[in-house]
Amino acid sequence: MERFTPCSLFEQEKGHNMSYAVARMQKMKYGNLRGAYKHNERIFKEHSNKDIDPSRSHLNYELTERDHSISYEKQIKDYVNKTKISNRAIRKDAVLCDEWIITSDKQFFENLSDEQTREFFETAKNYFAEHYGEENIAYASVHLDEKTPHMHMGIVPMRNGTLSSKAMFNRDELKKIQADFPKYLSDNGFDLERGKVNSETKHLSVKDYKEKQQMLENMDAKIDLRQAKMQQLTKDLADKKEALSTVDKIYEDLNGLGLSDLQEGRLGKKTLGGKVKIEQEQLNRLVKTAVDNISKNHQLRANQEKMTNRIKILETQVSNKGRLLNELNSTKEEMTKLKIENSNLRDKLNTLMERLNVATKRLGLWRTQAKNYMPTKDFKKIMKSINAIKPASLVIKTVQIIKRVIDKSM
Repeated sequence: MERFTPCSLFEQEKGHNMSYAVARMQKMKYGNLRGAYKHNERIFKEHSNKDIDPSRSHLNYELTERDHSISYEKQIKDYVNKTKISNRAIRKDAVLCDEWIITSDKQFFENLSDEQTREFFETAKNYFAEHYGEENIAYASVHLDEKTPHMHMGIVPMRNGTLSSKAMFNRDELKKIQADFPKYLSDNGFDLERGKVNSETKHLSVKDYKEKQQMLENMDAKIDLRQAKMQQLTKDLADKKEALSTVDKIYEDLNGLGLSDLQEGRLGKKTLGGKVKIEQEQLNRLVKTAVDNISKNHQLRANQEKMTNRIKILETQVSNKGRLLNELNSTKEEMTKLKIENSNLRDKLNTLMERLNVATKRLGLWRTQAKNYMPTKDFKKIMKSINAIKPASLVIKTVQIIKRVIDKSM
């Protein structure tokens, strides 16, 4: 939908017409919070997101009581420092906030009033407040100025005085949310379903996922256009059916007069209904009108068949959207698992790098002490062997290469 990569996603099952619940999560470090704050609070003069309609930005609202003048960075860091039990400073690469995007499909919101839409987002917020603490919800910003209404909700992963996104939203917890969140919404009056369980959908790369998402957005625009054409064709068809009915009535009325008698002039000045006299010239015009209307009748029937066939074609094209939507939705949950695995591996590599740095410092300390206390000949022999293999630098270089590969895939 925007700049966020899905980390937890619940989608519509194939073949279902019911709307589905969507909940995406992204881990936010200090460097991410500034951009999130500017985007969510719409603090920019110009923006590159074409989905945003600035004329509707005044409709956006916040579901927490946060001070809008305070940035996310300051608000969350102050909260963490006030709440944590450790005296150690916050790590520079610590996950300060897990931002969830809560939404559903466009059709779901079209069936809700403004009050019901707000109630939907408040209900979603209540679910996370009940399970992860109202006090940990830093912000809950609802956007109504984009194509589909959605909420950005930031949760500080603080529990028992400890900041840990890995502990609060581990794989088992995400699976639990996947099962419980749609049910919670449904129990509170919102007719939503969860996605497929134990899906064997093929993994998509981030690039392929974005391409499919863009393809779906383009198809949405085409479908809207075709639906408008269908509505116009249906209206034209109804108008022409009404015209056909009128022509049929004229035809029946004229048959009652006897067209052959009119054409041969045998009726002459015979009155219609015994009240009005019709001159020969008027009768001739009446005959011509009848013949013209009969011809138009046949033409209208032919046009009716053409439009009926056209509507069937458009209906088939519109139905293809559902197939592509299901195909895209079935891949998102698998991408969630891949992103979580990448994130976990990245954390392990960071820990390994820290340990290697400590080992390198200890090796340097040993070198200094050994030089002072060991015989020079023995010391040089050992250092020659160590310098030949360079174990620490080799491992560090290898870890750095792996880390760059993981960063590119995030």
